[in-house]
Amino acid sequence: MQPISPYICQRLITTMKSTHSKAILTLLLFSLLTLSAFTQSCSPDSLVQRQVKARITDAAIAFEFQNHHVYYNPDCTPNDKLLLHLVGTFDNPASTTYFPSLAAHHGYKAISLKYPNLISGTSACTNSTDPDCHWKYHQEVLFGTDTSGTVTVDSTNSIVNRITKLLIYLHANYPSENWDAYLTASNTVKWESVVVSGHSQGGGHMAFLAKYRKVDRVIAFASPNEYSTHFSAPATWVSLPSATADSNYYAFGNRFDEVVDFSKQYAVWKGLNMHTPIDSFNVEGQRCPYNNARILFTDDTSSTGIARNHNSVVIDNWTPVTPGSGSLIFPWVWEYVLGLCDKYNSVHAIHAESEIVAYPNPSNGAVTLSSSEVIASVAVYNSVGQLIYEAAPRNTQYQLALSVKGLLLVHVEFVDGSRQVLRVINNE
Repeated sequence: MQPISPYICQRLITTMKSTHSKAILTLLLFSLLTLSAFTQSCSPDSLVQRQVKARITDAAIAFEFQNHHVYYNPDCTPNDKLLLHLVGTFDNPASTTYFPSLAAHHGYKAISLKYPNLISGTSACTNSTDPDCHWKYHQEVLFGTDTSGTVTVDSTNSIVNRITKLLIYLHANYPSENWDAYLTASNTVKWESVVVSGHSQGGGHMAFLAKYRKVDRVIAFASPNEYSTHFSAPATWVSLPSATADSNYYAFGNRFDEVVDFSKQYAVWKGLNMHTPIDSFNVEGQRCPYNNARILFTDDTSSTGIARNHNSVVIDNWTPVTPGSGSLIFPWVWEYVLGLCDKYNSVHAIHAESEIVAYPNPSNGAVTLSSSEVIASVAVYNSVGQLIYEAAPRNTQYQLALSVKGLLLVHVEFVDGSRQVLRVINNE
């Protein structure tokens, strides 16, 4: 069986818009558990996703309803790196699962961390007359130092303490998984083995952290947004010397970002020396290596909802899909910023032409699958993972007769061994 391309495996016919329904959340989790191994020799059913409440890792941490999310695929060849992701202001780690799951299927261990995120650096400091406002803000949220008058975070609730205590907890409870590989002998984070990423506020924190800790790589989605309107310039910390090499900073934004003006984001990226030696690159219709640029952007405005363009670059419900096929647009970009493009580019080329669509979707009991490749087998699962239908069409077209109402997962395997998971809604 040939390795499976993420371009094929990430095709999703519908985009989930409700995050409150228990059934939908169950389906989302199940779909992640059944995504293919993204070119690794991994079992598509082997992804482990855990939710851990911060207070379990340290009783002194304030109680929160939201949890840390942890991703690990034991069947993938490990790459000995940890991906640490931070969501944006008011956001929940449960909103961003596709990106860390992709990383886990490439051998990363991945964590989306719950942290104090109710006040953004933009709202706290954009009009401040204090030139060091952003610096003080990040110092307090990241390290818990009492420096900021705009946010209150002690050392116990800081980002650094939370990730440290989570790694200690994971090692203690799952010792065979080697979470201690990211801890020093004195139980501090081994930052040089960590890829840090974040969206919006989270991306600002991660870029700032990389100034003071040498990390493996920085990935900023729609961020950092640290621009002072009072001084008409990026935050002062942006130009500080960095413990992490400038060449290891990457960004991906939307040119029509409605939360922060794209030109101001670009000014921050330029201040971080991300525009050299290659300036920004538009990813529309392109595939990695994107001219080896470190500033990537999209013009896509096809998502819907509040802050749709700002959120489109990484949040599940806003990630755009290709009309007709339903395939996610950005997994190629995510692989590139993770440093995986060169390794897997030849694999993408093998499957890049495969297309499959399901119509009508939503349906009233009958769904037609139409593919450019011969379909070897089809299996349909309900929202709790129960198999309700299977067939072996051996054809490029096949009609499903669905008797179960609601959101369903259609697992398709092609004769060349590649696989795809489609989401369909049956209203009958």
